[in-house]
Amino acid sequence: MAKKNQKPVWKCLSVRQPNAWAIIVGAKDIENRSRPSYYLGQLYIHASATENVDAVDEVTKRVATHLGISAGEALAKYQRHRERGRGAIIGSVQMFGCAVSHDSTWFEGPYGYLLRDPQQLEIPVPAKGMPSIPFTFTP
Repeated sequence: MAKKNQKPVWKCLSVRQPNAWAIIVGAKDIENRSRPSYYLGQLYIHASATENVDAVDEVTKRVATHLGISAGEALAKYQRHRERGRGAIIGSVQMFGCAVSHDSTWFEGPYGYLLRDPQQLEIPVPAKGMPSIPFTFTP
């Protein structure tokens, strides 16, 4: 039983932008990693302060297709999100497995963390990411 004044602890996964955004808008259903994880349950997505600039065009086009909007509109949405969503926890998903192969177009392997039910936070929570899978954060 939790103590009355005990603060919650969030399990978090740090993901580089724009992939963190793609996860939290529901387009990216799998996160590729080099190590397996046996964690299952609610997982908060931390958008690292580092952006993979080379991936922005491809990821925003894929998100646009998923959302049924133009690539330009998706890019504009990403740019607005990026202003507040780097170096912060931006939302949560349910992690329900870890795959070594998968038919998702996002799967590259060798391991893919299976994600569903994204929930975006209204206000991102500034936080430093950590390489552990998952890392813990107390808001």
